[in-house]
Amino acid sequence: MEQNSVSKCLAFICMLYIACVHTEALK
Repeated sequence: MEQNSVSKCLAFICMLYIACVHTEALK
């Protein structure tokens, strides 16, 4: 049940986290 949207949500959170880490590394 709702497994697909859960994995989409996790993938989105991971993407945001990586973007934040990448931005911090560029500073």
